[in-house]
Amino acid sequence: MRKCNFLLIAVIAGIVSMCGKSTTDIYQTIAGPTTVSGRVNAVDATVTITQGQTVLTTQTDKNGYFTIANVELGNAHIKIISKNGSFFVATFTCTGNIYDFGDVMLYGTPYPITNINTYQNSTDLFYITFAEPMDSVSTEAAISFSPDVKGYFTWSNGNKNVMFSMANPENQVITVFIDSTAKTLFGDHVANKDTLKINSVENSQPIHLMATPSIGSTNINVSSQVYLYIADTLPQIPDSSFLVTPKSELNVVRENSYIYITPKFGTWNYNTTYTISIADSIRDSANRVVISPQKLTSFTTILPGIANVYPSQNSMYSDTSAIIAIYFNVPMDTAKTLKSFLLADSLGAVLGTGSWDTYNAILYFKPTKTLTANDIFTVSIDTSARTSQQSRIKPFTSIFGTFQQYDIYDAPISVN
Repeated sequence: MRKCNFLLIAVIAGIVSMCGKSTTDIYQTIAGPTTVSGRVNAVDATVTITQGQTVLTTQTDKNGYFTIANVELGNAHIKIISKNGSFFVATFTCTGNIYDFGDVMLYGTPYPITNINTYQNSTDLFYITFAEPMDSVSTEAAISFSPDVKGYFTWSNGNKNVMFSMANPENQVITVFIDSTAKTLFGDHVANKDTLKINSVENSQPIHLMATPSIGSTNINVSSQVYLYIADTLPQIPDSSFLVTPKSELNVVRENSYIYITPKFGTWNYNTTYTISIADSIRDSANRVVISPQKLTSFTTILPGIANVYPSQNSMYSDTSAIIAIYFNVPMDTAKTLKSFLLADSLGAVLGTGSWDTYNAILYFKPTKTLTANDIFTVSIDTSARTSQQSRIKPFTSIFGTFQQYDIYDAPISVN
């Protein structure tokens, strides 16, 4: 009997304690139906919340506020659409008594498409991302093409993404449409008026090739090759389709997936700007243009001349046993260039012998005698010097000295 009295007292105490709380306090501790609210940047917009077969609807007031009560706990879908067609859609989860969206910005048009990608040189024609899950049956039926093409749809990401792949791609401009019969999984139509034109694409867009040296390159060695990569799936480019300006004959060599281009006779000319292009359209077996006429590269070759000298210009403390070296930036005609060379001191020409490196780009001059100390020497190349291609170079003059350096020390000062 004592146990029953104690239990009754506890129940009564609990009821009394609850009577002292407000309704809001009780809802904060006991989950129940949710009230959804928010403010929209539009007056008289329609707000619809869908949960399964349950649909709740209201309008925003003159200040854009809306409230919908009795939304069950769990996932729900909200759609807000204004009179001019701007909209907001979202999926949310009710876990308590209040769900406030805060300030909601309506955007776009009635079409819940957030992104469209088109593909070139592929059987995949387009890829659409929707803002919300779509009903695949009605959406596929709502999509049409001009001209008509055959293919299939592939859905992903919970029916938010769809890709259309062509069965027999052709070189043609294809326009894709989607009309208002397409529906979301919540029953909303994609459009409430007109037809949405997605895009206009050419399914077989000619590709652009990249060559090395790249367009605008300078100081290119005259013996350099121009080369470009060609995918194995592309048709072969005939030698006759390559065009070079200034006009000259080309040597075209194919090696695996690369094409190498050089002058047919010798090397490129010095200090010359060349442009190499594909002059003709290249077609595949289906007579589609896959490589259009285009500029592959434009480059300027090196200006021949002297890059460096030893002893260096204006060096006044050179060794009297120094061997003179002149560094050219291109191979030279050894006989003519050596003849153009002169080493002189204050009394006149210095005798010696000349030699060249393996590439005929460095001239070494060894004086017959040790250079005179404390004198000024002049090294020069005159206008008779020629490159291996018989091109002229600018005359060159450099001076150096053989003065001795002395170390000066502070001598101790003696005081008597």
